[in-house]
Amino acid sequence: MTISLFRPAKEPDVFGFTVDPTGSNLPAQPGPWQGAGAGTAATSYAGTNLDGLALSDPVMRAVKQDAFYLMRSGLPAYFAFR
Repeated sequence: MTISLFRPAKEPDVFGFTVDPTGSNLPAQPGPWQGAGAGTAATSYAGTNLDGLALSDPVMRAVKQDAFYLMRSGLPAYFAFR
């Protein structure tokens, strides 16, 4: 399953993971959402695609069940962009 990663410009520590490559199924808030990559939940931000990642990954399970998953990194914005 390929997952697309999105981030809202005003809250860079928030991540939206979805199977929809357009991100149209993500909640309106805290959007608007900007595309930030695609791959699996574990590798989207790193830019490496591991489509075969096990569905035991918590983000993969949530996306499979609900079609999207939101999370906050808990890191200051300057760490989230590294």
